[in-house]
Amino acid sequence: MFRKGSELLRVLVFLVAFSTVAGALCTGYTTGNWMIDAGDICANASETIYLTGNLTVNGVLNLTDVTLVANTTYNGSISITVGATGSLNLNDTDGLMSTTNDACNITANNSLYRFKFESYGGLNITHSFVSYVGFSNNDNTINNFGIALFSNYSNVTYNNFSNMYTAVYPGSDSSWISFTNISYNNFSNIDAVAIRLQNGTNSTIEGNWIAYNAGFTAIYLSYGSHYNNVINNSFAVLTGLGVNAYLSDYNTIKNNTILGGTEGIKIEASHNSTLTNNTVLGSTTACIAAYDSENATIQNNTLGLSTSYGIYLNNATYALIQYNAVENGLRYGIYEDYSTNNTVFANTITQNADDGIAISFSNYTTVLNNSITLPVLTLTVGTAAIYVYDGYYNVLNNNTITKAAEQLGIGSDISDQTEFLSNLAYGNNTINAKQIRHFGVSEYACPNDASVVIGDLNTSSIIVAGCNNVTIADGMISNGDIIAFYFTNNSRINNATVNDSWAGAAAYYSENCSINNSTFSNNSYGMISNVATNTTMKNNSVTNTTLGAMWFVSTFGEFSYNNVNSSDTAALYAILSTANNFSYNNLTNNSFGAFIIADSDGNLFEANNLSYNSVAGAYVYTSKSNVFVNNDLAFNADGYWLTYAANNAYMNASIFNDRIYNNTRGIYVDNASGNNFTSVTFDNNSFHVEFNASNNNYVVNSTFGAYLTNQTLSNNSAYDVLLNNTGVDATKLGFEDATSNVTVSYFVNVAVRSAATGGVLAATVTATSQNGVPLYTLTSPAYRITPAYIAAQTPVNYTPHTFTASLAGYSSNTAGAIITADTTVTIYLTLLAGGSSGYTPSPTPTPTPTPSPSITPTQTEEPGTPATPTPTPEPTKRIQVTAPAAAATLSPTTQAPVQEETPGSGDWVPIAAVLVVAAAAASWVAWKALKK
Repeated sequence: MFRKGSELLRVLVFLVAFSTVAGALCTGYTTGNWMIDAGDICANASETIYLTGNLTVNGVLNLTDVTLVANTTYNGSISITVGATGSLNLNDTDGLMSTTNDACNITANNSLYRFKFESYGGLNITHSFVSYVGFSNNDNTINNFGIALFSNYSNVTYNNFSNMYTAVYPGSDSSWISFTNISYNNFSNIDAVAIRLQNGTNSTIEGNWIAYNAGFTAIYLSYGSHYNNVINNSFAVLTGLGVNAYLSDYNTIKNNTILGGTEGIKIEASHNSTLTNNTVLGSTTACIAAYDSENATIQNNTLGLSTSYGIYLNNATYALIQYNAVENGLRYGIYEDYSTNNTVFANTITQNADDGIAISFSNYTTVLNNSITLPVLTLTVGTAAIYVYDGYYNVLNNNTITKAAEQLGIGSDISDQTEFLSNLAYGNNTINAKQIRHFGVSEYACPNDASVVIGDLNTSSIIVAGCNNVTIADGMISNGDIIAFYFTNNSRINNATVNDSWAGAAAYYSENCSINNSTFSNNSYGMISNVATNTTMKNNSVTNTTLGAMWFVSTFGEFSYNNVNSSDTAALYAILSTANNFSYNNLTNNSFGAFIIADSDGNLFEANNLSYNSVAGAYVYTSKSNVFVNNDLAFNADGYWLTYAANNAYMNASIFNDRIYNNTRGIYVDNASGNNFTSVTFDNNSFHVEFNASNNNYVVNSTFGAYLTNQTLSNNSAYDVLLNNTGVDATKLGFEDATSNVTVSYFVNVAVRSAATGGVLAATVTATSQNGVPLYTLTSPAYRITPAYIAAQTPVNYTPHTFTASLAGYSSNTAGAIITADTTVTIYLTLLAGGSSGYTPSPTPTPTPTPSPSITPTQTEEPGTPATPTPTPEPTKRIQVTAPAAAATLSPTTQAPVQEETPGSGDWVPIAAVLVVAAAAASWVAWKALKK
């Protein structure tokens, strides 16, 4: 019996044989529930039926070219249910998907509210349009699942599904749903899942087109969905997964084409899966991924354009990965993570921007007969064709590698010797058609106490592991990998040449190894000391590298007399390395001369030439107690750049006796404290010293040129600094940032001379400010007066001072002056009657002035020699106190010493008054002229 509308309206259906009695059945508009009872058969064609109530089919309902519209007023207000005894069949007239005018159309009357569709009986939907079925109520109820199939043998073919949360759901929490056929449908604009099986088995999902799926996954085999075939489907413009199998075994995923999405095919805790002949392109995480799964077969797939992984295994075991083509990815080709007993065989991996095959924390993997070609440009320096990050008993055999100079052929990052030696890289692995030679780990035993001649091997790489007292020498490697010691002690690399390779030479986890007298050019790395002790790198030439010399977690080593230039990053890069000696090197024309970071403490940098580097001569970051002494830093953007760097012991100079000149900034101190710059010569830098958010740094006894503007010296100290340019007005030295905190102290070198009797001992000079307060008294104990402070003023307050000279047997004399950079004060003392004192020096010819040569990074500038005035005989003895009258050029290397006058040394010359900064907020300079 078919019931339409209210319970009072009934239409009797007569059954004759197996045919349907003609009549106007299943038509029109209804205001109530519809029910087709068991045993009833209803057929309709080319009609529009509006549902305002629920439709329940316990009999047979055949709809052909019917539009069925659910007039929903809220989500789930109307439902279509096929009972266990019922059968619903939807189809078109001609059986062709290409003609849509005769198709059934199942939809809601608006896009806001959707209806429910559940089948517990027979369901066949073909050549129909289905939309706005199923909805999300933020839980896992049946309402989410669109066409929900709770029975076996359903067929859903050649339909168009759109605007649904989940389109087709054959699933159950408690029983198997089997033999479902979902084929040749089009799915578009699906919110979560196009096709989801839950406990669905022995079903076929074939030939479907799924596009613009914006949700979790396009096809989801979940929770016990076994023995299914997902074949010949096409996916485009996905934002989630393509095919996902979760807790589902023995599924075949074959001949699918998947474009976009996060992971093309993903199996999780699913065993004995077969993934074959699929094409997956443009995945953002992985083209194919296997997690917590056993016995997966991944073969003959074409995978490319992934932004992360071509094939990714995580906690996978006994997987067979073979005959795949992995191409043009932005990261890894095949990546195995925390996995065991897998085989990677005969894959072709080309043009991926990171490692071709990576084995990370994985054991018992066999990598055999693969062909790996790395691109010219890769994502990072150190990209490898095959890389073992960690793991035991992995075997690499008969792999063919083609790469450019910047990449590594076969590499590892294993810190345990037993683990490292357990991995066998042996048997015909080649890089650019040359075999890799391994000693101590594969086909060759350790050549202990012996020499290996590079030129005899015709090799692309030499690896010595677990050996002792080995010498590798005399020959060239070109277009290969590296010469490297692993867990090898007391060994040497001498007179080697490595060009156009990943690296020149290295010592990994080794002790007392040396790399000497070798040439490395056009490599990614020049030399490497990695977790090594007492490494020596000496007399080597490194040019045109990404990084010149890398010191990583290395101690007590020596890097000396090397020439490193034209490195893209740094000539010397030290990280977590302590107590090393980096001295007498030329580190020029790089981005950084030295790059010292991350607790690289207590290293000595002595007599290096750190010049012509585009960023900084030396960069120090979060490292302390490094000592830089007698270095030259010139023509860099920054000479020194100290950031978060501290030397906490005051007067334990961090930068001592260096020459810093012709840089944009001599020293830039950024968020750094407790550093000391002592006896440093600054010349011709745009800014000599600049502080930013830095405290308690000290500039001591240093020589400055003319440029001291824009200094930020608040909370730092500068004193005993020498002005190397008398043309600079002390009132214009530029303490703009801390003027009120600056105190300037002056000192005077006083020489006593007499044209008649020569030097005078024990003279006294008193300096008095304008208010009559004596500021300081000086005495000459040995023919000169030791420098001492005699005045204290702010930089803009140079009021008149009175200088009084006295000595027993002489009349005292006084002179006054307002001190500037070019002030000269002369005080005459008259010999009292009957007095006689002093020494008459022998006359000395006037020397010829010597010009100062040009400054270069490798040349020390000598001071020009000022002309010595010819002494004029005076009838009276006098003491002369002077401030500089003309410029005197000092050596950029060291401050000119104060010279002692001795009897017979010639005439005395005026000694200049010198400006000294002694302030907790200032750094500036003074000048003095000395007798040659």
